[in-house]
Amino acid sequence: LINPGVQPLAELLDNYNFSSYSLRDMVLEGNKLFINARRDYYYQRDNDLSWEEISDQLMIFDLSKLSLNRVFESPIGTYYVQLMGVYGDNLFLNLPGDGILMLDVSNPAQPIGLQFMRTLGWSTHMEFAGDNAYVAAGHFGIFQMNLKTNPKL
Repeated sequence: LINPGVQPLAELLDNYNFSSYSLRDMVLEGNKLFINARRDYYYQRDNDLSWEEISDQLMIFDLSKLSLNRVFESPIGTYYVQLMGVYGDNLFLNLPGDGILMLDVSNPAQPIGLQFMRTLGWSTHMEFAGDNAYVAAGHFGIFQMNLKTNPKL
């Protein structure tokens, strides 16, 4: 409801159409919005898609101009990925049952895989301290990932 002469409490600055996607999760860090999405069932059914196209999709948006400017979108190549968080210029993805993938997102238009750590189980939480990340992995305990070691992919 808009009242003439009264300053609105909120204003829609931009929108983005996710009509053929099911959004799985998202992480916001500064002016970057990271979204994990998957094509919905009906889109998959009605289109002849490769297995990669129906896998989870990583989308990165630049929010610096108060708009949803998509700068990257690509299939991840697996399912049920969970975005665990961002630390510095790195995005961390949980590949369920496999481990944690660290991506360099300093250039959000071209994320680069830097390091992978096998964790077993389904990692649920991640915390950062200095140059280390700590990952809770259910019955398999806590794993420590050194963020400054040479890339291991």
